[in-house]
Amino acid sequence: MTTVQCPDGVTFTFSTCSLSSNGTNQTRGQIPQILYYRSEYDGDLQSQLLSKANEEDKNCSRALSVVTAVVRAAKDLLHRALAVDAEDIPELLSSSSLFSMLLPLIIAYIGPVAAAIPKVC
Repeated sequence: MTTVQCPDGVTFTFSTCSLSSNGTNQTRGQIPQILYYRSEYDGDLQSQLLSKANEEDKNCSRALSVVTAVVRAAKDLLHRALAVDAEDIPELLSSSSLFSMLLPLIIAYIGPVAAAIPKVC
């Protein structure tokens, strides 16, 4: 998955580059991080703080939605792989970027985001 389309129509495209400005690339420890938001902080300080808190909640939900989509894609791919009778399927799956890089990284980084969301009992 090299592109992500947001609900508001914005499309983010990811591609590998040989070196970024700090000397890392996607295969050597760099994970793309997107900070995309609308700033609507008009009015008094209290309404600004409330608006900021609401926006942070929305961003947490968006991050969880992205993780959910990636995990579903991995699950669907594994289900399809079970239906194929080929000996090289395990090697192909383990060498794919989805399973070797993206899935481990998003699972590692989503913990603090998920912990920040208040639980409803």
